[in-house]
Amino acid sequence: MNLVALLEKLERLIPSWLIALLAILIAVLYFFFNNPLHGLCDTQITNYWVLQENFLGRDTTRKMKGFSKYEGHYERCKKTNSAGGCYPYFDGFESALRSYKSMDDECRPKLAQKGRFKKVFGSFIKQVPRLAWGDEGPKSVYSKDSWLSARDLRLYCNVRNMFDDNYGPATLKLLDRKVLSKLPNPKKLKAREVRERSIIGTNCSRYY
Repeated sequence: MNLVALLEKLERLIPSWLIALLAILIAVLYFFFNNPLHGLCDTQITNYWVLQENFLGRDTTRKMKGFSKYEGHYERCKKTNSAGGCYPYFDGFESALRSYKSMDDECRPKLAQKGRFKKVFGSFIKQVPRLAWGDEGPKSVYSKDSWLSARDLRLYCNVRNMFDDNYGPATLKLLDRKVLSKLPNPKKLKAREVRERSIIGTNCSRYY
């Protein structure tokens, strides 16, 4: 019996609905093995960027490519240098960190591996000390917090803690050195004094 005759015989013996079901099953299996469905973490990572689009997404009103919306908030914050003017900036980052923490334990490190994520929160770690420092720097270590609220400092410390967990203390220290070297220093303070008067020297254990 040739193949065609065998198939015709099977078609007569097997109900048409079962043939249709088998065809669908074969199609699904083919699609699965040739186009693997996104896993749980892929879905959560995609959702993260979608949810944060209004803050971390690209600013299409800018001619410069790669300019994100949060950077515009930082510019406005730096211009006003006040709690009210900086509220959208800190509120946006608080939301971004909260969304990150809401992800499953096995998915957070995968998001952190993305260069975009590291850049975003690395920017925050560099920008906040600059905001607190101002144009001349604090008059003493007792005024280094400037206008920053306890909520702002808690967020700063939580982001530092997250960054340390994902990228290691060496990466965080390197970032701190870059920040300290670029702070305005009209008073010609020594490196030790600059660090002491910067919020980089904040005791974050108070905020965990």
